[in-house]
Amino acid sequence: MEFIKLLETHRNPILDRFFSVITYFGDEILILGAAFIVLWCINKRVGYTIIYSLMLGVTVNQFLKGFFRVPRLWVRDPSLSVVEGAKEAATGYSFPSGHTQNSTVMFGSVARSVKKRIVRTAMVWLIIVVGFSRMYLGVHTPADVITSWAIGAFLVLGVYPLLDRAENRRAFGTLPDLFFLAVSAALVIFAELSPAGIGEAAEFAEEGVTNAYMTLGVAASFAIVRYLDERKIRYDVKAVWWAQILKCLLGMAVVLGLRIGLKPVLGAVFKDRHIGTAIRYFIIAIFAGAVWPLTFRFWGGLGRKSRDVKTL
Repeated sequence: MEFIKLLETHRNPILDRFFSVITYFGDEILILGAAFIVLWCINKRVGYTIIYSLMLGVTVNQFLKGFFRVPRLWVRDPSLSVVEGAKEAATGYSFPSGHTQNSTVMFGSVARSVKKRIVRTAMVWLIIVVGFSRMYLGVHTPADVITSWAIGAFLVLGVYPLLDRAENRRAFGTLPDLFFLAVSAALVIFAELSPAGIGEAAEFAEEGVTNAYMTLGVAASFAIVRYLDERKIRYDVKAVWWAQILKCLLGMAVVLGLRIGLKPVLGAVFKDRHIGTAIRYFIIAIFAGAVWPLTFRFWGGLGRKSRDVKTL
């Protein structure tokens, strides 16, 4: 808390704005968007690994939040101020930091996959700055951030070789997917059985339940998506640069539309909105991993036509 109070004394409008922007590099939408770009346009195998690591990380993060149930800083010490607008994205319990963990997994995976030193250095600095931004804004403590850095680093260093080994040994290929599904189901049970708390603590607990059902929906789709791609779709990520841009923009626009548009529809169909959350993210993951890739032959064809025209 003393370190957060120290940072509070050094705030100014310029730094407030800077770190308010930087912190979005750990936001769910931006992180998933970056993961989809890798999955759709750069390297499918790396993309699967990043998404698997991110979602497994969310599961671990929610287990820890629900177990320790640490309230946010402004609840523990009402004298602390939060930079304007930062509270909106600071949902759930405080420990550990979801934004920091997401950015560590995403950009740490990029650093691991890219050989260029300048890119690796930039990714590491981005991880550090995102974590620091959570403390500067007044929404996380050093313990929250350091723990998330450690979890994220473990996922980056540990998940890739495990998935690589599973894919190279077909008999074990489905084990990671089944493990993710089992852990996600365990998180749902844990979140549902945990006491809700009172006041703002109840809101924090409710956020954990929502995230648990979100991970369950994604986990249920993961094995299906990977099976369809390996046996049926087998899509290629290659396309000319402008086709890649269009492919990503349109694909992410549909993903965002599903994320927003399905919420009221499924909420009206299912009395339990958490079931609706699981189904919504299941549909989003199926679209991103199995439906949208069906268009990739078209996008790749545009690239070939463009090259043919230049040749003529």
